[in-house]
Amino acid sequence: MLLKVYRREVIAGVLLLTLLSVPLRSSLRDGSTMPGYVRVMALCLQRSDRACLQRFDGVEDLDDGTLRYALLGGPLSLSPLSLKRLSPALTEAGIRFFQEGDWVLALESFQASLQIDRATGDLPGTATGLGNMARVLERVGNLSKAEEAYREAWELRGRLRDSRGQALMLNGLGKLALQSRRYGDARTLLHQSLEISQRERFQDTATMALITLERVEERGNRPWEALAVMKRLRRIEAEAGKGESRNREFEILFRRERVLGLIAEQRRELEKSEEWLEMKQERLFFLFSLSALLTLLVILLLKLLCHKRETTRLTEELSRRDPLTGLSNRFGMLERIEFERVRLRRKKVPFSLLLMNFDGFNSLNERFGFEEGDRVLREVAKALRENLREEDRVGRLEGNTFLAVLPETAAEGANEAGEKVRRHVENLAFFSRDEGYGVKLSLGIVAVEDSTLCAEELIETVDRVLCYGREKGKS
Repeated sequence: MLLKVYRREVIAGVLLLTLLSVPLRSSLRDGSTMPGYVRVMALCLQRSDRACLQRFDGVEDLDDGTLRYALLGGPLSLSPLSLKRLSPALTEAGIRFFQEGDWVLALESFQASLQIDRATGDLPGTATGLGNMARVLERVGNLSKAEEAYREAWELRGRLRDSRGQALMLNGLGKLALQSRRYGDARTLLHQSLEISQRERFQDTATMALITLERVEERGNRPWEALAVMKRLRRIEAEAGKGESRNREFEILFRRERVLGLIAEQRRELEKSEEWLEMKQERLFFLFSLSALLTLLVILLLKLLCHKRETTRLTEELSRRDPLTGLSNRFGMLERIEFERVRLRRKKVPFSLLLMNFDGFNSLNERFGFEEGDRVLREVAKALRENLREEDRVGRLEGNTFLAVLPETAAEGANEAGEKVRRHVENLAFFSRDEGYGVKLSLGIVAVEDSTLCAEELIETVDRVLCYGREKGKS
């Protein structure tokens, strides 16, 4: 009917739409409540698209006046029969726009058709509209909305027991997963589509699924699987008894060569990785051997250092010890006296020196021999250690002269210690050549309460005290 009044009414509609073009475009952008088929027809009028308007020619209750009234905001009511005829017309218009690459008009047409099918309860039409809308959304890059439409269409196809439609929707979902690089999901969906197609013997949907699956395997860097899919595709087409066209055959051969190239490249990469791994193993073995050698050298060096430190310690210890009696020697006693002098200077803690000497030791050596004299010295040294405190230090200065350092001891305490040692030593009984004898001990005691004298001067002082006492007979 629109074509019958095209010269007069449609031209007036175009002029009216030209005046209303700005608010119409804004209403399309902001999603107004104008019915979808009104928007599609308005766009057809605005473009003076006679081929588009022809598709609505059989719809009753819809003429130019009604359309202009709806565009101006008036209510528009169509009979159920008109709506039933309008939905296929919108679908055909959408397919035409889709083929021309006009995604906006195609989406508007499919949405308008889907709106009518939902309102009339047409499940097959709703499933078809969702599939068409999903393909447009896929083309414009709205993958999330396209996936929702595909899944809803797949559910409706399942309710309608439409196996072919289910296979097509699964193939569409597989393509979306491929574009999103979700190769695992794409394989699962495409295998499901292939399973339905083979069960129901749908050669066309099986071919579509295999073509998409081959692209998934190729982009997922699985050339061997892609080659197997291509062989399976050729086998299915051969079983169907349909000879391939020349272009189709060239396409398969081209993709096969590409996949074989990927396989060859993978082999080269594998060979390189094996060579790299072998070189890495040799390096690791060399580094391991070098690290083991370095570890062994470090261990040996540490052992040498420990041995040297222990040798140095033993040497220092032996340099401070008398080899005959095991007591400290003169050097060790000088160090201990200096230590006590420092304590006296810092903490005002006095100490005492006890010098001991055997009377007649030379005659004892002449009478019984030097071995007997050494034995006497060892026994006396043992007696000194046993009768002095643990914190006292006793040593052998030379010959038969012994020195004891008594820390924190005044003159009275030093006298008591000296008398105790003298009694014990003089009570010792020695026997040699069936003859018994004893030793007599002379003492020199100095209580140090001033740190002005050095260690050598203190030893000289206590030695003078001992000599003075021996001269007076008060040893």
